[in-house]
Amino acid sequence: MEHRKTPGCAVNELPPSSGQKMHPMLAAAYQVRVLVLPGSTELDLTLHQELFRVANGLLNKSLFCVDILTIDDQNVTLANGRAIMPTATLNLSGECALSIVLSHINPDPALIPVIHSAVRKLAKTSTLIAAADQAPLLLASAGLLDGRIATCHVDLMLAARESYPAVEFVDQLWIRDGDFLTYPGHLSTVDTMVEYIGEILGAEFAEALSAELISHSPRSPRLSQRSTRNTVEGNNDRRVQKAVDIMRSHIEAPLSIPAIAEKVGVSTRSLEVLWRNVLGSSPQLFYMRERINHSCSLLLFSGLSITEISCACGFSSGASFSRAFADLTGLSPREYRRKHGNKIAPAVLLKNRMTRRAQSVEAVASGAAKREPRSTLKGTRVS
Repeated sequence: MEHRKTPGCAVNELPPSSGQKMHPMLAAAYQVRVLVLPGSTELDLTLHQELFRVANGLLNKSLFCVDILTIDDQNVTLANGRAIMPTATLNLSGECALSIVLSHINPDPALIPVIHSAVRKLAKTSTLIAAADQAPLLLASAGLLDGRIATCHVDLMLAARESYPAVEFVDQLWIRDGDFLTYPGHLSTVDTMVEYIGEILGAEFAEALSAELISHSPRSPRLSQRSTRNTVEGNNDRRVQKAVDIMRSHIEAPLSIPAIAEKVGVSTRSLEVLWRNVLGSSPQLFYMRERINHSCSLLLFSGLSITEISCACGFSSGASFSRAFADLTGLSPREYRRKHGNKIAPAVLLKNRMTRRAQSVEAVASGAAKREPRSTLKGTRVS
């Protein structure tokens, strides 16, 4: 499908506005359409509605007209069970300034063709189409993001990269590429929509809107969605942080702790002592937790088999993967997927782990690290 590009608009640039001061008079209203898919969060829907409502209040005019759409023009049920009634039909005629697609969970497979038809229709009639949380994956599966850079909720990032290699999914607060704007939803909605509104009405108005929302000015779109992805809470030692970065870049082909220590420039014993003092655990246990967290995302949101996931996380066999997984989560990978699939799952924590389990995990980690690095799994992209 041929994509329409906004002239002079590079990645992460919204369309040029009339300048840095607020437009004196905007005669035509900005039509905003929000397609709410089953299972979307009320938080995401409310944030979008309220941001445009507050902007209209500050303007003292209804510049932004927001319509709620559903794929079948019937009520849609949100993640909290509340039913939302559409305010317009999907077959609205005419151009739209902004269409937003909201999705939080993987939809029923039977709905995918209907959703693809809906988002393609919006893409043809919208100056800009935005997708929040899980919705970027739906745009990717519809072929709308091929060859583009995009983002989504960080919990879905690994599954997105594995499932849609034609799209470059990156960990940022928002990404604008051509006529498509993607972001992880939730509180990043404030940053993304304030930036969008500011491009229309100017930086001064964006500051006023942020102040009214008791919010800082929009954060840089290039920030990681989670600071813990780049830095570890409680760590103030650059050597430990360097080791963490090495571990996170070697998930599919794990390195031994001595090899990591050598890259950091310390002895294995020194690294282990540093780890205990700074993070209260061992490098082996921390590394295994990172690999298990990686596998959790793939179990929850990808269609990969458990064998494929074990390979993608650096395990030599499904049995060793299952043992390590059960030691840290209390469930087998199959049980975990069945119990928590397609929703928020309990965090994998190292604090208060039972000594026996920790020792078991460290034994598995040490054994895995001794093997030769395996070739990468064909078709996968590991962060």
